[in-house]
Amino acid sequence: MEQIQLLDFQQHANLKISQDFGVQHGDNVSSIPVLVNELEKLVLDYPIFFIKDNETGQFGLHVLTGFYPEQNLYINNGLWNSIYLPLNISRQPFLLGKNDDNTANQTVPILINRQSSRINTHSGHAIFESDGRLSHYMEQVKIDLNRIFRGAPATQSFIQFVSQHGLIESVNLDIQFANGKSECFQGLYTANCHKINQLKETHILDGARNGYLAYMTLISASIGNVKKLLSVA
Repeated sequence: MEQIQLLDFQQHANLKISQDFGVQHGDNVSSIPVLVNELEKLVLDYPIFFIKDNETGQFGLHVLTGFYPEQNLYINNGLWNSIYLPLNISRQPFLLGKNDDNTANQTVPILINRQSSRINTHSGHAIFESDGRLSHYMEQVKIDLNRIFRGAPATQSFIQFVSQHGLIESVNLDIQFANGKSECFQGLYTANCHKINQLKETHILDGARNGYLAYMTLISASIGNVKKLLSVA
């Protein structure tokens, strides 16, 4: 259960954030929500798919980190083995607040989930400097939070575009593991780049202008990273 507090030097001066990863922090997840403004970095390491929400039926953008529930193959001995760490992991346990007009920006105070197991007083990155300024670590977290704020609406617009124009297709992953076991994984969707040329010219131009076609290419290309994931399964 979350306990959200406004980040404050007087109240949180001695807190540190541990940088290990594992079950103890809830990192044992087989997929992680991601945003379009991190796709160029994600494609270096992760398979990227659209996944439907079981309750709403709406698509979300995710990286695949495991083949089975509660499996994260990027974690080994407390380390996250990839070049890039998804924003929804790197920002934890912090959130970005909102202005009275329901907008957020870099001047908005940061929120902290005090129930997070990453929080302690003895090891990890300090949140504040001794004079009350945000630490270098927290300045980077602040940047990550603002990237999430900017990327969330852009991601929703992209998903709406590809959904409306039938540019999402289901994909079955036929996997053969090193132990000889074979299995077909369903419920994953990718970008159908072949259908782009079937769109009206105005829609193609709109997709190119907003970066949607480039996002589709990155998502489609990322499927090759399934092999990388399989190599450590």
